[in-house]
Amino acid sequence: MKGKRLDPLKTDEIKISLRSFKRGTIEIKPRIVCLDWVGRHVTFDPDPVVFNVLSAVLPGRVSTGYSDLDNLLFGGIPENYAVVLESPSSDERELLVKRFLEAGVKNGQTTYYISSEVGDIMDITEGFQSVFSLFLCNPRADAMVKSFPNLFKLKGVESLIDIDIALIKSFRTLGPAQSGPRRACITIVSDVLLQHHPVNTRRWLNSLIPQLKSKGFTVLAVIDPGMHSSTDLHAILDILDGEIDLYEKNTSRGPRRFLRILRMQDQKYSKNEQLIGKP
Repeated sequence: MKGKRLDPLKTDEIKISLRSFKRGTIEIKPRIVCLDWVGRHVTFDPDPVVFNVLSAVLPGRVSTGYSDLDNLLFGGIPENYAVVLESPSSDERELLVKRFLEAGVKNGQTTYYISSEVGDIMDITEGFQSVFSLFLCNPRADAMVKSFPNLFKLKGVESLIDIDIALIKSFRTLGPAQSGPRRACITIVSDVLLQHHPVNTRRWLNSLIPQLKSKGFTVLAVIDPGMHSSTDLHAILDILDGEIDLYEKNTSRGPRRFLRILRMQDQKYSKNEQLIGKP
């Protein structure tokens, strides 16, 4: 209260701004603590106030599948945008990726996943073959998983041309019945950057991302900032329309991971940070 003083028999009005990242009914129980004229602590407990918090969803947003992140983005990633999730390898990062993919297939949206690892998304690959395509860039792909019509097995990230050819073949199967919001998640950016260095990686992404956008895809790329120098990292980040940061910091309860939006070109978003729960 910055030393606010209230004289005897006087009244003062205090305005409080509240911001919630959770939908639903929330009860606020304020408590006023002050010092009386002789320096004793005095407390007052006004009646609780109940608020009904509604979600703020802007038009043209693609849900990330994770409500707290959607709230920071006012409904999700802007449609036909390409954003990057900056995060070290962690369970929380895998959770966000899987939620993004699940949100697409469960809504019947064409969904591409370009990755070097399978993780725990084989249930999506097998269960949603009509809308989901997995581009597995790993030399051990044949030994890792069995084949499906929607699974493209590639020999790794050494040949970017092979990845492009597989994508072009898949683009040709996108008929009118599959029009509408589409999404793609690319988790091989760090692998490509290590293998091909900034110049070739930029050239590849500058070709790939416009192709995906032209087909109606909203793109979520993933990069591990700890694997690259600041110069190499920023050479890639400025290609994308927005940046989402998943980071760790110490709290009174120990190390916790948080989400924040670093930028979102020409779009509104919350600048607050949001604690991300364990999977």
